[in-house]
Amino acid sequence: MEPPVGFQRVDALQGIYQSVMSRTPGTTPFRDRLDPCIQAMQEWTAKAKAALKSTESLVQSPAYPAERVPFSGNAGTYSEKQLRVYVKQTK
Repeated sequence: MEPPVGFQRVDALQGIYQSVMSRTPGTTPFRDRLDPCIQAMQEWTAKAKAALKSTESLVQSPAYPAERVPFSGNAGTYSEKQLRVYVKQTK
């Protein structure tokens, strides 16, 4: 069983499941949360192009949301309690 499916089946691990799914390209949670970011960047790009042609100041570009950044490892991702619940429910 792959982790997202296992997390989905355990109520206590729904936070982990949602976090994994929101970082998984192609999933609805990923698209739903990334679409507004893309829209904000497109609006900023249009303003940046206009500012480039004038003397207008440019505000900083929107930041890529931290919750969209792929996991770089599992250190600190799961609490000891969450892992114990998962192990107990999968036995």
